Amino acid sequence: MHSEPSISLSEKDYLAILDLIRQLNSCETIKNVLSLFEKTLLPLVGAQAGLIAHVEPEVANCQVMETVNISPSTIETFQKLVPNNQLSIEASSINRPVVAYGVDRDRKELDEEISSFLIKNPQYKSADLSYFHKLSSVLAAVDRPDSNIGIGIHRLKPYNQPFTLREVRIVELLRPHLCHTMKTLVLSRQLAQYKSLAEETLDNASSAMALINKNFWIVYQNKMFEALFPLQSGQSLPLDLVKLIEKEIARHVPPYNVEDSQVELAFYTLPQGKFRLGVTVLKGAEEDRSLLIQLKPVIEAYAKMNGLLQEKELTGREMEVCILVKDGIANQEISSRLFISPHTTKNHIKSIHKKLDVSTRAQLVAFLNQSPLK
Repeated sequence: MHSEPSISLSEKDYLAILDLIRQLNSCETIKNVLSLFEKTLLPLVGAQAGLIAHVEPEVANCQVMETVNISPSTIETFQKLVPNNQLSIEASSINRPVVAYGVDRDRKELDEEISSFLIKNPQYKSADLSYFHKLSSVLAAVDRPDSNIGIGIHRLKPYNQPFTLREVRIVELLRPHLCHTMKTLVLSRQLAQYKSLAEETLDNASSAMALINKNFWIVYQNKMFEALFPLQSGQSLPLDLVKLIEKEIARHVPPYNVEDSQVELAFYTLPQGKFRLGVTVLKGAEEDRSLLIQLKPVIEAYAKMNGLLQEKELTGREMEVCILVKDGIANQEISSRLFISPHTTKNHIKSIHKKLDVSTRAQLVAFLNQSPLK
């Protein structure tokens, strides 16, 4: 279903990706992001519309947050359709973060799903369905491993060509920065709007969270965070955690590696176990509330695999190969998806086998499916 392999994206594509990453990481408002989405990202991948949504696990619920060239009258129908869309379901259930019609699923499925949805939900027949009649192809991306940020990029008739591996790879490289920027701006806006409820919100969170200032002193911590660290407000975080936070912040500071899709997660080990670190630099926040820190237990299969591969000292590119292997992608298609030669893919596989002490693909898949992290 995918196109013929190419060794590399064009220099023009890489320069455009680099410029977009720079602009995304300097966005101060959601309006800035949507402007970039419409004027730069959509033309780069040959699309005409798109959306950014909050997506619950397994796409059980989709809440559209922002749209580009999609009318408000379409949003409600869209939110009901997404949980029935096989491409969206696949995006939430596999390990690779970007999927598209024409690459991962047959384009014909989209029309069939829309028709089936309308038959099963006749109440929407009187809705504004003009957008769905124009929809010709979809590319979907999700954040990993939380999958709470979903990105949809749409081609509209008369642009009938399905997406290709080129567009998938471009969005893979842009996805970490787009998701990071959106989460930063959404959280910043929420905390600015609900300052009086911020502490209550953090206390009710399902993971350990803390607000810290730029000197890494604790401004506020919820009970779960306090249980992990014997620290009080005004005290500094442990030095090793500070260094890890600084490393995470640096991922969105130039210079950028435009060939790096940033699949590595950040982990922090405590006596209570291994935790996944999330860092949000709050824009427009008070000086003493500049960073939101989150520590989540490593429970998701994707996070467990990610941590395991980092423990075995795999490179980012080797981790990408493993993610595709776990999804059942053959070596030739791995080369196509990562825009590397078959010879380079074979070398990566050879290195992976050596580091993981396996000798066959079946053994590699079995290794990737284990859950060793405690």
